[in-house]
Amino acid sequence: LLLSVVYNEWSLWNWCSAPCGITGVRNRTRGCHSTLFGLVNFNGKCDTGGEEKESCVGACPHTTIAATLYPGTWSQWTQFSTCDKTCGGGMHIRHRSCTSGTCVGDSIETASCSDHQCPGTWSSWGPFSPCDKTCEGGIQIRHRTCVSGPCIGDSLESASCNDHLCAATPTHLTTTKATTNTTAMTQWATITSTIKATTAWKEFMSRSIKDVT
Repeated sequence: LLLSVVYNEWSLWNWCSAPCGITGVRNRTRGCHSTLFGLVNFNGKCDTGGEEKESCVGACPHTTIAATLYPGTWSQWTQFSTCDKTCGGGMHIRHRSCTSGTCVGDSIETASCSDHQCPGTWSSWGPFSPCDKTCEGGIQIRHRTCVSGPCIGDSLESASCNDHLCAATPTHLTTTKATTNTTAMTQWATITSTIKATTAWKEFMSRSIKDVT
């Protein structure tokens, strides 16, 4: 197991447990924080190495304190550590050290980080559908599904297809039509010529009969 422990500064010594002039015991404690698998656990008094004891002589009434306690001096806070998560809410920490005297306060500070929601997960794109046209530009589509979380993006994608021009009308149809039209015109010209010839013959015969009489 990857377990690391960081100890805080020692607290002040407690008062001696014995009465005036008698030898007794006094103690002091310190807290710590441990990190296991990225999780930080804080203890006001460490289970191991969190207490220290020494012998002392009980103070008597009307005695003066030999030394005056001055407030300690803290160093500047370090930069915050890298967040332990990239999204969904994580934590980072920073430290400071007691450089002199007896410091009051904590040597470690935590803050939240990466509070934004983690992005969702998309499935793979499905195959494109058949093109809706055979020529002159059509459209085909494909889909995907949001598997988990709030997905960002579109679930539908389209693409162009069959962009080539449609084939022209076969030429033999035009030829047949032209041939048909030509035949009809020829027949009409023949009929017209026949009518004109018949009319001219009738006029000739009429004049010939008049001349004879």
